[in-house]
Amino acid sequence: DGGIQCGIEGRVPLWYVWRCDADYRPVIMVVYFSLGTNLGDKEQNLRMAVQKIRKQIGEVISLSAFYATAPWGFSSDNIFLNATLCVGTALAPLEVLQTTQEIEREMGR
Repeated sequence: DGGIQCGIEGRVPLWYVWRCDADYRPVIMVVYFSLGTNLGDKEQNLRMAVQKIRKQIGEVISLSAFYATAPWGFSSDNIFLNATLCVGTALAPLEVLQTTQEIEREMGR
């Protein structure tokens, strides 16, 4: 497209890629979320998390299937339901972090 692209990759607790236009103004940030739940209505928990992320952070670019997995690193009788979500946002990385932490609080975590 003839524009200049710059990229930043880092890990806040999530991966992000920042793209810029020729004037070095942020255009879009693509964020990848790893979602997981092991309590209550697990499928509903994941669907609600995706909905809240879409409303508060940005457009859902892609969503994986939901996968049931055993706990890792600790013992639990509860199986996890996991998914990966890709979102495009105009929010800065720390705004994404703050928003996801607020979503977790809203959902009782």
